[in-house]
Amino acid sequence: MKKHIKTAIIFSLTALLLVGCSTNQPTTSSTSSSSSSTTHGPRPTTDTSSSSSTSQSSSSSQSSSSSSSWTSTSITTGPSGYYDRATGSGKTLLDNLKTIINDGFSNLSYDGLLSAYKTTDVKESNPSEINDYYSNSTHWKISGGGSCGSYSKEGDCYNREHSIPKSWWGGKPDKSSQGSDVYMVVPSDGYVNNKRSNMCMGEVSSPTYSSDNGYSKIGPNTFSGHSGTVFEPNDEWKGDFARIHMYALVKWNACSWTSGDGGAIFSGSYSSSHIGFTDYAFNLFKKWHNQDPVSSYERKKNDAAYALQKNRNPFVDDPSFATRIWGM
Repeated sequence: MKKHIKTAIIFSLTALLLVGCSTNQPTTSSTSSSSSSTTHGPRPTTDTSSSSSTSQSSSSSQSSSSSSSWTSTSITTGPSGYYDRATGSGKTLLDNLKTIINDGFSNLSYDGLLSAYKTTDVKESNPSEINDYYSNSTHWKISGGGSCGSYSKEGDCYNREHSIPKSWWGGKPDKSSQGSDVYMVVPSDGYVNNKRSNMCMGEVSSPTYSSDNGYSKIGPNTFSGHSGTVFEPNDEWKGDFARIHMYALVKWNACSWTSGDGGAIFSGSYSSSHIGFTDYAFNLFKKWHNQDPVSSYERKKNDAAYALQKNRNPFVDDPSFATRIWGM
């Protein structure tokens, strides 16, 4: 099992005994639930819902906060000067980040991903194993083996999962750089991946399919703004996937990836009210981004991927970029 340890970043501002001076502390709360039994510790969040199955608020209530809990607690990492050009807000900032993460980008190739995972997606709880984004009952050894292959059940093998389905943009993994981007193409159980198919992500309260231990779920969407069958990742990955979708909008012009369920996520235009996202995706990813903050695992992956692919996911380095661009 993964676990990436969620870190509560709390700025404790001690009041100095000076006349007329007062300080405000960012509100924090502990989000305690996951489809697995593992706890993450307190998470800074503006939503105190305890789990995806019990917190199906309407999109209006989900987006009611005018500022993200990340605003005062963001952490910028990466090479010195890497984000010097990350100025402005909205589409201006998005364009500046695009220039930054395209500069020096090196395509790993689809075949190269299997080797990359040995450093980019290592379990923190067991460094001899590769993480699985869709299952917590698998043990893929870094030393070799495990990649698909054929499968007939969960646990047979893992594959390279296009977390944003390639059918949305009509790509072939071995013919396009976005089809082999290590930030977007992640290791996952082959059987569960096949079950997901090309569904967009959402939240499910009455699953028609669940992976082992109820870790990932498929079923009717209960999150306001999109009807139909969706795939719900485990709570511990929701923020990761939100930031992957943000990265795709910056790096790969993903706003045009509207085939199939892609139209539920991407608006088709950067001039839309949520700069490339639909209302549904904006509300969903805002919730996930704040409820599941950047973990030590994501930061380690960012560093490892930068060493290979020569670019970074800005929303892992500084989550407040999502606030400055989309108001998340």
